[in-house]
Amino acid sequence: MKKMSTIQLWKDGEMKAEVIGGHKAWLVIEEVREMVKNFV
Repeated sequence: MKKMSTIQLWKDGEMKAEVIGGHKAWLVIEEVREMVKNFV
C-alpha cells in the first residue's frame, strides 16, 4: 500500500484548501504558501 501526503487547511470546521501529492514537500511549498496567503 502506498500513501500520498496530504496538506489541508481548515477553518471553522470546514476544509478550505488541500494539496495532495506523493512528492517531496519542497515541490509543493509555493502551493502551500498561496493556500495560506488566501486563507487569512
